[in-house]
Amino acid sequence: MEESRITKGKFRQFRPHKILNEGWRYFKIQGSDTIIATRINVVKAFQTVEQGGQPVIDPNSKQPNYEWELNNEIKILTLEEYEQIQKSGWDN
Repeated sequence: MEESRITKGKFRQFRPHKILNEGWRYFKIQGSDTIIATRINVVKAFQTVEQGGQPVIDPNSKQPNYEWELNNEIKILTLEEYEQIQKSGWDN
């Protein structure tokens, strides 16, 4: 189990996860045929826990606190490339 200290008495504890829905968001630049595609990829999920292993609870949401390691992907597409993706139904 991967664990790293984030603040005194608190730790980040790795939590296995699986992707439920994955996909791209597309933005058309006004006045051009350029499409910008973006996707956020979560690499690891961590739950913040106290030294004794109890989850740290967010005072606003009353839910356990999580942190993420992630990266962002960006693609620049032509309108034709975007339309081809939409026709194929393949959003990967």
